[in-house]
Amino acid sequence: MYTSRQQLASKRISELLTNWQLPTPSNNQKQAVFFDVDGTLSRQDNFATFIRFLALNKIIPSDHAHRIIKAHKNYRIRRWRFKTFIKHVVTANKLLAGLPHWLLQRMLSLTFEEFGATYYIFTYNLLKELQRKGFLLIAVSGSPDFILKYFF
Repeated sequence: MYTSRQQLASKRISELLTNWQLPTPSNNQKQAVFFDVDGTLSRQDNFATFIRFLALNKIIPSDHAHRIIKAHKNYRIRRWRFKTFIKHVVTANKLLAGLPHWLLQRMLSLTFEEFGATYYIFTYNLLKELQRKGFLLIAVSGSPDFILKYFF
């Protein structure tokens, strides 16, 4: 019997890697694993959570935050095409670009303190094991890089 979900996840990861028969990269060979963060590693949509938190703390106007979150939801449920969604992301980035870096970092810290950086433990352990074996991990995400740093 397993004493924790983490032990069970670790056993399943070992079985998975054995079944895949992934070679450990040699010194002259590079192998990479590409993965998405939001919804694959993280259990929440980090950018939308951060935008909501900024609006709640009156750092950005709530009407702007509402439009960004609505755009994100419409894209996620496939109501909008990527091109429409990305226009709203550009608007969000313009809002964030006007804020001091220290303020964004502080608000991001507070966001994760309040809402947590929640992981899918199986994915997290799998990525850690692949990294331990020498694979280069490459995150693909719509979230800004300053958010992604909280996961690595």
